[in-house]
Parts: sequence; C-alpha cells; structure tokens
Amino acid sequence: MKKLLLLIGCVSLFTANAQNGFTTYTTNVTISGGVKFQTAFLVDNNLNKWTGFRTVTSGTNVANAGLLKYDNSTWTLYNQTSSPMFPSNNITALAKDNSGNIWIGCDSGLVKFDGSVFTTYSMAQGLPVKAVKCVEVVGNQVYVATTSGLSRFDGVTFTNYNVASGALATNNIVSIKAETPNLIWLGCFDRLTEFNINSSFTTTSYIDHIGIGQVNCIYIDSQSQKWLGVNNQGILKFNGSAFQNAASLYGIYGSIIPTGIKDIATGPHNGIMFINQNGSANSANSSGLTELAPSGEVYQYFHSNLSFTFGTFIENEGANILVSANGPNVPKIYYSLNPANNSIPFGTINTNNFKTLDINNVKAGIANRSDMHWDIGGTQNAMYEVPKGSGVNSNFASGLWIGGLDNGGQLHGGAQTYRQSGSNFWPGPLDTINASI
Repeated sequence: MKKLLLLIGCVSLFTANAQNGFTTYTTNVTISGGVKFQTAFLVDNNLNKWTGFRTVTSGTNVANAGLLKYDNSTWTLYNQTSSPMFPSNNITALAKDNSGNIWIGCDSGLVKFDGSVFTTYSMAQGLPVKAVKCVEVVGNQVYVATTSGLSRFDGVTFTNYNVASGALATNNIVSIKAETPNLIWLGCFDRLTEFNINSSFTTTSYIDHIGIGQVNCIYIDSQSQKWLGVNNQGILKFNGSAFQNAASLYGIYGSIIPTGIKDIATGPHNGIMFINQNGSANSANSSGLTELAPSGEVYQYFHSNLSFTFGTFIENEGANILVSANGPNVPKIYYSLNPANNSIPFGTINTNNFKTLDINNVKAGIANRSDMHWDIGGTQNAMYEVPKGSGVNSNFASGLWIGGLDNGGQLHGGAQTYRQSGSNFWPGPLDTINASI
C-alpha cells in the first residue's frame, strides 16, 4: 500500500555552501584606517584597475584618500603627497580615452593622466566651478557635469551648457553616456535627457523624458536601447518612447533588483549585469550578480556567503567581471568573478531551479525539489496566484509527503517541510555509490 499526503505551511530559512569563483584583491599599500568604500572604479585599455576611495578616520567618520592604481602586479597610490602629486584626494569620476589617457573628476577640476603627468583643467580653462561630478569621453571630446550643468572640453577650453543659456532644462546631472559623438544622454535627478550636438559643435538641442526619478547610470546595448539605474525604481529599459521596469520583463527568482542601482556593465552573455540584492526586499545584503540577457534568460552568480556585501561599481574585464569592495576597515579593493568557475549553491532558488506554471489563469511557483508555491530564499512570498495578476494566493507553500510499506510491513516515508530540520527531496541525478546528488 502506498500513501500520499500534502503539507501546506511556511518557513523562512535557506542555506548555501559553495566556493563560487570570486577572488578578493587586497592592496598592500599602507592605508591608514582601511578602505571604507569606493567612489569610482575603472578598468582601462591595458586592464589596469583604477579606484577612488575613502577611508575610516575614527568611528563612523570617513575621509577622501586619493587614487589607487593596480597594474596586475603593483599597487600605486596617488594623492596630494605622492610623486607625481595628484591635486586632490576626492575622486568623483573616472573615464578613459582611446589614446590611453585617464580622465579623472575631482573637487579641483578635470584631471588628465597620460601615464606620467597629471594635468589639471579647471576654471582658468572655462570650467564654471571646480568640482566635477561625472565624466564621459567620446572621440576627442570630454564631457563633464558640475553643479552648473554640462561642460564640453576639447583639449584646450570648456564650452558650457546650462539652464541659463537655454541649452538644458536642469543643471542637476548625475550621469553621462555618449551614444555617438553627436548624441549624449544625460541622467538627471528627475529625467533622462537627449542632448544633441552637431558635428562642428556649434548648435545643440535637447529632449527631456521626465518622471523617472534620479538616473544614476546609463547603459546602451547593441540594439541602442537604454538601461537606466534609477534611484527608486531599480532598472528601467528605455526603447526611445517608453520606459519599462526590468523586473517586469524578466522572471528573477532567488534575488531581486535593488531599488537604487548605481552601475551596470556588460555581462558574459552580452546582457546587462548588476549587483543583485539577496533575501527579502527589506534586506540590504548583496550576495552576487545578475545578468539579464537579450535572449530573455537570467543568469545569476552567487557568492558562497549569502550575507556577503559588495560595493557599488561593476566593470567588465573580458573573461572576468570585477566588482568594487565594501569595507569597513579592510584593505580590500575589488573582487573578480570568473563565471566559468561559479556554481549555484543548493538551497538558494534561482532562475534555473525555480519556474512558474502559467496556465489556465494560474501562476504557481514550482521548484525542482518538492518546495512549491513560494519563493523560498527569495522575497519569501506566496506564489499560488489565482487568477494570475490579482495578488490573491490560495496557499502559502506546499510540499510532498510520500509513504509506503515494504514487503515486511515496515512503513517508510519521505516528508518535506521547510528544510530547516533536514531535507528528504533532492534534485538528481543520484550517485548510487555515495548517495550524493
């Protein structure tokens, strides 16, 4: 005789145990107070890593610490006491050009580093104020944002575009991304702006797309679609006429898109990659990276420690993905992920082992190990929605109980509750020698 029972209930525990291809890079430069967090991060054309950062001085106090370069063998610190001397310890932005120069935004102006000399361009060259907020290079033109709007530097002087001149509707620019030499996208506090400039740089025009919040970063894919890291909405996709939230375009399980995305990079499948947020929607812990691919697939790369936190910035280095570190009080600078060496730890739901049944007006969550109808390890919500899209769920979670008698009349059973006290159901294949999966 065989018996089958169904258990319905709830729990909020998941585990992970894996070594997942993340390598920590720690500077051997003596840094008083240790690295608190990064303010800018860049991989240049020669794969050198550049980092602006702040340090802990005492308690929760932090101080700007300068510019750190790693050439994959040696760490070099540039600041107001180094040789060559950097004019400021406050690094706000980093960019590169095709000639190998590094362009640095700081509170002393725009600085060019040619490999041996730092050259500062500031108010004497026409910059309206000294403090630079962000930098973008396209061709031989450098665009910078200050509190006084947008400025274009041609190598000699600055040309300024702002509200007062009628060239822009706002001076509050947070991010800059050049699509072509003649089309510059500006992320602002309350809008996305198309800034058009002719080839002789004599006339400009702009178009505003408003109502989207603060645009922290702009990524342009191979289809010329814009992906925006927005302060209160996560990631928005802009197709030229409308905005769509990325969370509604992809089925993401086991992690969520943080509400305040600061940086986006190219992923290993040519999609958009960002630092994800793990656990419930109220958790600030970031345990890995997520890539949204053009094919519609979602790829997730979890750190072995699910309470681990990354920094703010992400860069593509070809075969590896680099992520800035997060302190406090440690000399860690960045982490490198080799996606080929990454594995998904069991216990964490993800887009490979958790899907939704979407038929007959029912949207039901199904895992590959008997956990059903809730996204365990994700936002921990009920997922048996009828009718789909209504937000109404008829149960919270379900699991199989299977029992039967052997030929001797002995009762055997397998019963899955919530994995906090063990597991009876596992995805295969099963190794019949050592019973591992």
